Amino acid sequence: SIEEGYSYSWSPFSKDYTYTPEQMAERMNGALGTNLNPANDDPATWLEITSRTDGKYVGTVRVGNTTTTGRKIRESILGLRSHAFDISYDADSRIFTVTTYGYGHGVGLSQWGAKALAEQGWTYEAILTHYFPGTQLCR
Repeated sequence: SIEEGYSYSWSPFSKDYTYTPEQMAERMNGALGTNLNPANDDPATWLEITSRTDGKYVGTVRVGNTTTTGRKIRESILGLRSHAFDISYDADSRIFTVTTYGYGHGVGLSQWGAKALAEQGWTYEAILTHYFPGTQLCR
């Protein structure tokens, strides 16, 4: 959440990726063996986020009649910069929009989040215990 309001000079916190039903079907069918068909199916029914982690990253996604992980969609299918994302479909424009939030896989220390916390006066000890709760710092 610390990164939501942080402004990067080179990139915003959220980013939209857009796909036609034909593009989405090609990627999902090729990677998952699904049978999404833009000519005969309603694309609005194809994708549903079915679970999220505590950190709001996508856990699982229903794609047609199969289930896959947010990580697989991020890394292997759509090439997204994060698996914290939302998926929407606009029937009028026939466009899927995948909006990502932040960067990476959501595990470990965020460099930009740590920078923002340091700029707010947090000590390195407080930053490390924030990102790695339950650990003990040795000196």
